[in-house]
This record gives sequence, structure tokens and C-alpha cells, in this order.
Amino acid sequence: MATGKGRKELIEMVSDCFAELRDFLRFAGENSDDALRAVISAIAPYQPGSLRQKLEGRQRAMGRSVCEVPTTHELWAIFRAADFRCSECGSQLRITLDRIDPKLGYERTNLRVLCADCNRQRSRPNSAPGSRLNLRVFRAVRELLAGDPETFPSDLEIKQVAGVSDLSGSYYLVRFLRHRWPSRVSTPRDANPEATG
Repeated sequence: MATGKGRKELIEMVSDCFAELRDFLRFAGENSDDALRAVISAIAPYQPGSLRQKLEGRQRAMGRSVCEVPTTHELWAIFRAADFRCSECGSQLRITLDRIDPKLGYERTNLRVLCADCNRQRSRPNSAPGSRLNLRVFRAVRELLAGDPETFPSDLEIKQVAGVSDLSGSYYLVRFLRHRWPSRVSTPRDANPEATG
């Protein structure tokens, strides 16, 4: 249990997290039930029965025996052994199983838990970091709006504050936030708000 300074830092961190979540929900126009369902959906592990069927199909497509695919109990044991966290980054969000050696099949000894972002980075090393990029972009928008709450920031400003060269997969997140921005009396600071980022 955290004591003294550690407890205070933990309380501040949780408070900051809730403030960010509150701000995002205001943007999205979502209610608390929708938000809670989204969080549960993002953290709940893949259902082992559905996952087994998916792995069996992939195993067949590779010309391998489906008998090598772990049972649902074995799949669940793999998730439990990893504490339902990504073996690369420790995230609990959108976890699934990935083959350690892509040349081999879906045998128990060749599987590990990865989150969607790490799995994507592993299979497509040059791809954008998915939800991590979205988080950086949202935080940049939030920071910029704290400085000027009357005007939605431009793509260039968002990229500079987020420390990214382009918005990639976050392009439509920015468009969504701009659309939902409550202060619609002013126009965005972009000369062309729909220009690609």
C-alpha cells in the first residue's frame, strides 16, 4: 500500500486520469454507461472459445493440424500466466495471442500475449503506434485547448505538441474531436480544417 508521498502522487495521477477521461467524454458526448462498456470491452480478454476457432482456421490455412491448437483451458492459462498483460509493454488493453515465431504454427509453446498495438508493430514495424498515438494526440489537443479554449487547434499545432510528424491513424480522431468541440462559434486555426495530416 502506498504511504506518504507515494499515496499523494497516486491520488494526483488518478485525478489527472479522471480529468482526461471526463474531458474526452465531453468531446465524445458519451454517457457513463457507454464509457464503462468501452473500458470493459477494451480490457476484457479475448474469449478463448472464439479465439480457438480463429486459430484453428489459421492453422488449417497453413496446412497444419488443428490438434496442435491449444484447448480453451490452455488458451485461458496462457492469458492468466501473463496476468492478462502484453508481454512486450505490459498493457491490458485489447490483448490477444501472437505467435512467437511466425514461421511456426499456433502451438501452445509458440504463443504469447500481446496487445493490439505491439502485435501491429511486430507484424508491420513501420506502422503508426495505434492507440498510443491517439492518446498523445488527444493529450496535445487537450493541452492546446487549455491555453486557448475558444479555438480548436490546427493539425500543425497538434502535431508539434504531440511530437509527431503526421497524424496517421489519428487523423479521424482529430476530425471527430473538432466536430464535437463544444465551442463551435470559432473556426479551427487550420486554414483548411479538412486537409490531410
